[in-house]
Amino acid sequence: VLDRAREFLSGTNDEGELNLNALVDSFAEEGFLQFQFNDLAVQMGDLSFGVIGIEIGGLNSFTHIDVLNALSPQTLANNIGLEEVAIKMDLHVTTASTGHIQKMQIGYSMRQVQAVVNLHAAFYAERLLDIKLGSILSTDNMLPCLMAAAHHVGLETLLFTVGNFSVPELVGLSAEMDASLRESLDRLYAEYLDDVIEAIPLLTDTTLKQMINTFLETLMADNECPVPSTNDEFIDLAELLGGLTEYGDIFQIALDLLDSQLLSTDEIGELSTLNNFIGSMTSRQSGQDGMLSFAGPLLDLVMKRFHRVGVDVLEVAIGGIKVENVDTLQPPVFLLEPSASDPSRLENRIEFGTSTSPFR
Repeated sequence: VLDRAREFLSGTNDEGELNLNALVDSFAEEGFLQFQFNDLAVQMGDLSFGVIGIEIGGLNSFTHIDVLNALSPQTLANNIGLEEVAIKMDLHVTTASTGHIQKMQIGYSMRQVQAVVNLHAAFYAERLLDIKLGSILSTDNMLPCLMAAAHHVGLETLLFTVGNFSVPELVGLSAEMDASLRESLDRLYAEYLDDVIEAIPLLTDTTLKQMINTFLETLMADNECPVPSTNDEFIDLAELLGGLTEYGDIFQIALDLLDSQLLSTDEIGELSTLNNFIGSMTSRQSGQDGMLSFAGPLLDLVMKRFHRVGVDVLEVAIGGIKVENVDTLQPPVFLLEPSASDPSRLENRIEFGTSTSPFR
């Protein structure tokens, strides 16, 4: 499954865009994500920098991805590249000696970003296996449930390298201080940009890594895995797939991704993305796009209850089957459509074959 996921995410669509970037756009508008924090702070001498929120942009500009490679039983290595990353941080800066609090925002961008992220994740096997399926059918519960089963989750390595780095934009300072600081930053940028770029790997693998690990420790300490409950005797499939009830939203998200990434048509009204995906998968099985080949027996029955007609044993075997042009699906495709009359039934309708490539 991971191999197939890696292959899909690092693959490209008809426009040459990474599938991962299209996937990011489906849940992060224009590649932006926002995070809010309560107790994330860094102490530097007399100053305490508390992070209120972070907005990260450019998450739809991946240039390559190689993730979830096991370095050890509890360590996963990840290597990614992005064309551009923009970060805005909302801070409150507290001066310990005076108690003065100043709110401000820092924004900056980086281009040609390369990141090596090694994650150490040690989960208690029994706790993880005891998580109920209903608890993780909601995306809001996934992280708390995983953290409730964790012994330790943290970053071992967080190395970023960048090709270019913008002058930080500061908002929230007085006009006089802003002008003075802007002049200083411009001067420092012109004089020390190369040194800043060289120092980024050290900064990310120390200060930034420490902040993230502190946040992860907070998650492990504060979260419990909700136990699901319902008064329904049977699952209402329309509600399950609609994501509007206690069943959670994971199925709705999966169906939305399926619709937007695989079942959508191209500019000429064809299911090129889906058929290309099927062609790639069938090629792995048979060596030919769109073909499924089963050389061995698919059905092998032995029946011994025909004595009255003079037959002691009847053997039936079916094999050597080939199915061609599986990659010729025609729109529209209806998958997992809840029935209007029966909440326990899903309706599906697909059509294969064209005049030049018939399904056979």
